[in-house]
Amino acid sequence: MELVAGAESAMTFAERLKVLRRAAGLTQVELATRARVGIRTLRDIERGHVARPQRATVELLADALGLEGVERVEFDAAARGQAVVVQGADRSLPPVQPLIGRDAAIVELGDLLVVADMVTLVGVAGVGKSSLALAAAHRVADRYPGGVACVPVTDAAGDADVLAAIAAAYQVVRIEELPEQFGGRPALLVLDAVERSPAAVVAALRTLRRYVPGIRILATGRHPLGVTGEYQRPLQPLEPQPAALLFLDRLRRVRAHEVSDDERDALAELVERLGGLPYALELAAARGRVLSVVEILARYGSRVLDLGAGLRAAVASSYQLLDEQERHALRLLSTFAGRWSMELAEALAETDIVPTVDRLASLGLVILLPGTDLRFRLLDVVRDYAIECTPPDEVLVLRARHAALIADQVVALSVGLTGPGQKTAITRLSDIYSEIRYALVWASGEDPCAALRIAARLPRYWRARGRSEEGEAVLTGLLADPRVADVDRLTWAWATLGVVMLAHEPGRASAGLPTLEAAIAVFVEAGDPAGELQAHGMAAGVCQALGDHAGAYHHAHAAVGVAQRTGRPRDAVVAQNNLFWHDIRAGDLAAGRSRLEAAERLARQIEDARLIVIVRINLAEVARLDMRYPDAILIARQAMPLLVDLGEPGLHLRLLCTAALAYAQDGRLADAVAVLADLRARPGYETNRAVRGLCTSVEGYVALHRGDRVLAALRFAAAVEQLTEQHDARDALEALVGLAVSTDDAAERSDALTRLERLRTVLAMNLVPREQQALTRLL
Repeated sequence: MELVAGAESAMTFAERLKVLRRAAGLTQVELATRARVGIRTLRDIERGHVARPQRATVELLADALGLEGVERVEFDAAARGQAVVVQGADRSLPPVQPLIGRDAAIVELGDLLVVADMVTLVGVAGVGKSSLALAAAHRVADRYPGGVACVPVTDAAGDADVLAAIAAAYQVVRIEELPEQFGGRPALLVLDAVERSPAAVVAALRTLRRYVPGIRILATGRHPLGVTGEYQRPLQPLEPQPAALLFLDRLRRVRAHEVSDDERDALAELVERLGGLPYALELAAARGRVLSVVEILARYGSRVLDLGAGLRAAVASSYQLLDEQERHALRLLSTFAGRWSMELAEALAETDIVPTVDRLASLGLVILLPGTDLRFRLLDVVRDYAIECTPPDEVLVLRARHAALIADQVVALSVGLTGPGQKTAITRLSDIYSEIRYALVWASGEDPCAALRIAARLPRYWRARGRSEEGEAVLTGLLADPRVADVDRLTWAWATLGVVMLAHEPGRASAGLPTLEAAIAVFVEAGDPAGELQAHGMAAGVCQALGDHAGAYHHAHAAVGVAQRTGRPRDAVVAQNNLFWHDIRAGDLAAGRSRLEAAERLARQIEDARLIVIVRINLAEVARLDMRYPDAILIARQAMPLLVDLGEPGLHLRLLCTAALAYAQDGRLADAVAVLADLRARPGYETNRAVRGLCTSVEGYVALHRGDRVLAALRFAAAVEQLTEQHDARDALEALVGLAVSTDDAAERSDALTRLERLRTVLAMNLVPREQQALTRLL
């Protein structure tokens, strides 16, 4: 490759050095350290204070930046105030500044040109095809001593026009002179924007190949040419990190100060909204001359197309390449708010959409993402333009179809929210939650019955994700809408059940008891055992909160009957496990143990690991209450490895509490103290008031066994306060017994016994034999 110096550089050496340093992700201090030059020297060079840096300094900087080939030659020439041109094709290969986030793509293109006669970079307008092609050509220029040329294709050009431009780029008059010009040496041709006149380019390449069959072609276009030997390389937008770096680099060119802390969150959101499209990033950064990043986001975040007429025209030009069927498909896909799968797309289109999606992806209009099934998305600018092109009547049809599709998905996935598939169901609902929210917002205004159908099946998901208040607000708002008066009764029943499920306070939940009874009747009439079971379970909980233990028992027992009648073994285990607490309330430990053992056998038959563990935890608690402390400890130790596999930290904390209480009550104080230390070191301990109260009770038993009655009374008194009004009132009852037995203060004992009797009356709860014996000895 012959190098010719003398032309003025497009960038000063200071600018080039700064761009290369930032592209490498280096600070001035980091580059100075890596290059072993002084930080002051580097700063002076970047500020333009050093007109001609020493050659040794330039070499050190080039080595530190990892520059090679043409890129290094250009760097050295820029340091001398010169430009570099490649012989033959040099004047047709424009200079290009270092690209951000495209290093791997540049290397890949160079590798492809070794094995492919023609590589076509395909992508949506503004994604950076031309810059990448030029950067790749510069990088591999020394492989092509015959010449490297870049020819932009113009609109309405004929094949003769294209051939004439190619000949001129290689400094010959006619295409027939190229063999002599190349002299048998390899040559590279960059054809930019081939979509402007594709037929002419195809014809021109056919002629060109007759004269120089070995020439390598690197083309750019919004669609491939479809010629023999063409390798298509789709160009995706930038990933978030390099997209942010590109925005910041362009922002620094229009303002002096760096991004402030107040702007950082807005920067991340803006970059995400711009979708990594380089042209959009550059347009947005240009607004930084007069606007802050926060203001850019506020002004253009929801209308990216308004960044500039050029951006809208660029997207429009890609849209114009589509036929009417493809345009309709793009408008249909624009109803998705985020990622989507081929399965969802076909369900929405109600036809085979694979060929159309393939065509849209080949044009860069559909982006393919790595990872899950939800691997497709539209760039925001493409989606926004497609929505703009959708007639209002078509918008209503498409949004209604989208809402119906999401409702079907939610109904299907919600079935898995109970049972061993719960985690999978929650994950899959989370994956499409942007679509769920998008459908809910639209349907709440346009079709509240469709919105209610979606929301009615989400309460368990909302509760699992800590969004109970959000879900309750959505459901109550929809149920209050007069337009849902005609909604089907089954949807109404599920929505009513959901409101009660999401209510945080027992008082508010109790207000829904009559509607729960009505919902149960609807479920029975509709033959929906899943709804009937959940409604009975919820009604049992509400009755228990109201102190209506007979009502709670009725609904718990009814749930057992439904599960057995409909052949739902898992639900039968759950119902029996819930009913066991009524045995504990009655003080009938033998009945509770028998019920749990039957439930465990059934859980093992259906191989439900989670239910087996839950039943074992309750069996350990029954054994402890029955003073079979070694059995309680053994059951707990056997269940702990299973809990580790399940990843249920809340259940693990409760099981450890049972083990610690059993150790302490059995007099194995060192073991009790060791389990307490384990408990307090676990995540979730500090925020779990009930667990902290149980640990305080353990301390009370330990102190009592050591003969320190004063400390024991103090710990039991503290435990009572921590456990009062927690989910399991029996824990508070046990702490009150401990306080009454340990305190030597007559007034404190009298108060404890009074509170104990009041709590027993409210709960209709009997003491277990151990507690009866302790109080009998006391009295």
